[in-house]
Amino acid sequence: MEYSKLNQEQKNIIKELETRKEIVSIKEKSLITFEIIDLGRKIIKPEILKEISSLNLIESLTPAMIKTGGWKGKKFRIYDVESKVPEIYAGKGQFYYNFLKEVRKKLIAMGFEEMEGNLIVSEFWNFDALFQPQFHVAREWTDNYNVKNKLKLEKIENRIISNVKNIHEKKWNYKWSLNKAMNYILRPQGTIMSAKTIASNPKNPGRYFSIARCFRPDVIDAKHLSEFNQVEGIIVADKLTFTNLLDILRTFAKEIAGIKNDKDIRFQSDYYPFTEPSIELDIKHPLFGWIEIGGAGIFRKEVVESLLGKNVTVLAWGLGIDRLAMAKLDIKDIRHLFTDDLKILREK
Repeated sequence: MEYSKLNQEQKNIIKELETRKEIVSIKEKSLITFEIIDLGRKIIKPEILKEISSLNLIESLTPAMIKTGGWKGKKFRIYDVESKVPEIYAGKGQFYYNFLKEVRKKLIAMGFEEMEGNLIVSEFWNFDALFQPQFHVAREWTDNYNVKNKLKLEKIENRIISNVKNIHEKKWNYKWSLNKAMNYILRPQGTIMSAKTIASNPKNPGRYFSIARCFRPDVIDAKHLSEFNQVEGIIVADKLTFTNLLDILRTFAKEIAGIKNDKDIRFQSDYYPFTEPSIELDIKHPLFGWIEIGGAGIFRKEVVESLLGKNVTVLAWGLGIDRLAMAKLDIKDIRHLFTDDLKILREK
């Protein structure tokens, strides 16, 4: 019964009974009607208008209509599939996490094995094993997150400690300290896992990679974070050249960052204590222009011989996967990779 069609006496009774919900309840429904306005009547020809008003259109085809043939001779309502309708957002994985999973799949498909490691590491593996002297500026407290508590990490072989000590004192000409090497820090780079892999007598030939969470006390802006990811890797083989390294870096820029043209990939000479020669990989971002993606090079024999006990060619690379994702996903602010903004999460 429609409330609007009740007389005043009936409305009063309903109002009284409404307080007793077990007897009567009022439900509101919206009734939408439409008609062709005067402008429409002028535009549409009278014969078409008459035809439209007399049409008995079918909106859906039911099993009963198919069985009885009731649809024959009828006209079906036409739907405009391009009409704007409310968007429905289905559940999905976070877009940057999905990107990292895709990178992992691609590297495994290229023959790489994944390396894993701790977030808290000793300076030994992060610096000393990578031929960075203990007076290097990168080892200042302002460049790393230092861990106050003393933890028991894995024991380092005396052979490796002795080799690293000897090569430091011989090449860098200073008194090397084991106590300094055993300071604990939050992992500032993924290269530590490459050093540990070399020390574990890797396959030859062999390919290894990691997607490592790293920490540095950087100033946060549109291109920098204090907590970030690196994709790190090494290729071990007897007959490898610098040209092989450049080829693999081009492949990463195209396969991972989505760079289409070689002209948007740039190499520049760089310096790292643990590689020689060293190279910087840059790609062209549509908003920022040229941005540094990471560094690469051939591990120095001082690193390989100290850890492995013999010299083998090792190509090494460490790339800022966050910035690669910015290029691939068209992200203008690196902080958006970890956002909780629903609008961004739905669009990406």
